[in-house]
Amino acid sequence: MKNYQLILIILLLLTGILSCKKDETEKVPEYPVQYVYSYETESVVKVFAKNGEITSNEEVINRFKSYLAEKKESSEYKGITVTYISADTIQLQIDETPEEKIRTVHRYNGVTYWESQDTTKFPILNSSFVKSSLFKYSPIYYVEYNLPWTTGFRKSVHFKQCYYAVENNEKLIIPFIDFAGYTIENGAFVGTGFNNTFDENSILNFGLNDTVVIREYAVELEKIN
Repeated sequence: MKNYQLILIILLLLTGILSCKKDETEKVPEYPVQYVYSYETESVVKVFAKNGEITSNEEVINRFKSYLAEKKESSEYKGITVTYISADTIQLQIDETPEEKIRTVHRYNGVTYWESQDTTKFPILNSSFVKSSLFKYSPIYYVEYNLPWTTGFRKSVHFKQCYYAVENNEKLIIPFIDFAGYTIENGAFVGTGFNNTFDENSILNFGLNDTVVIREYAVELEKIN
């Protein structure tokens, strides 16, 4: 019996020692971790109507493509630097100017959200591109409040602005879209430089004459430490 107890104690001690060695060899992330601008990808232009992407009507495709100015590489993106202070916080720098406050990091369905601490508020008439059906991603915190008709506006939008990115090994991929067109929800519009991705499911809400041209591209950041 004593021999059995001695063997059991030795086994427990060996298990503890091996566990400690395993913990010591596990790689623990070291912060800060910094990502800097690497390059801007080539843009892809597509035209969508209610029945899906238009691929065969060259006249319609070229007409809507002309609504968007020729895409040139944007120098403003070259000043983007993202520094992870921890797994859940970052310091964002755009145009070589660091933001005063850190942002919180959230991850949903393979997408990383860099959320501002501040709440932005502004009135809207009918709809807002902050949370448009055209966009695949929208702020985590977003609330609309009704306003009295005497204000001349329909609602007041309160939200915490987010940047969206996809983590890919040692890189961060930040998607952007430009678009122009006409839809029931937004009327006639043109928008450029939105950090987002087009939601193709939005065409389910298109009217028969609704059409939109989308230009998608991305900025890649590479890890330097």
